[in-house]
Amino acid sequence: MRIIEDKESQVLWDTIENEYCFRPCCTKDRYNWIVLPMPHKKYSLKEVWSETTEKLINSFFEELAEDNLFALNWQHDGFVFSPIEYNTINFEYYDKTRECNVYFPTYYPNGDYFFFFDKNYKIGLFGHPWLREVLVLGKKLIQKFDSNTKELGILEIKE
Repeated sequence: MRIIEDKESQVLWDTIENEYCFRPCCTKDRYNWIVLPMPHKKYSLKEVWSETTEKLINSFFEELAEDNLFALNWQHDGFVFSPIEYNTINFEYYDKTRECNVYFPTYYPNGDYFFFFDKNYKIGLFGHPWLREVLVLGKKLIQKFDSNTKELGILEIKE
């Protein structure tokens, strides 16, 4: 795992904001907060995900990701990581060099927008904290979510 440098982070956020029309908002009213032109599915989150649920989602990424993933946390550090190393990641630590706390996001959007995706945007998980919903990107990842709706505590939102 590594923290994404500012320049690389800006390129990623520019893509998400300009190409995918990401519009953050603190409302609980339904709106198009991101527009994904590729196949995706939206799910409502009925409950906060447990550690077991987080590991299940990570197992999907372990199986499907061809390379490292990006983990973006709106207004915070972004990361490049391998799903294989997910279980060993220190999710919160103090960065002595920058003199600040660093928080690696969970897959559940617990208070901020969290985005996990591969470099080609073939698979991904985009989470909205106030609407308590996720958009799942990629046919095979969608199949994994559809096959595990009960375990994940999710309901499909028809668009």
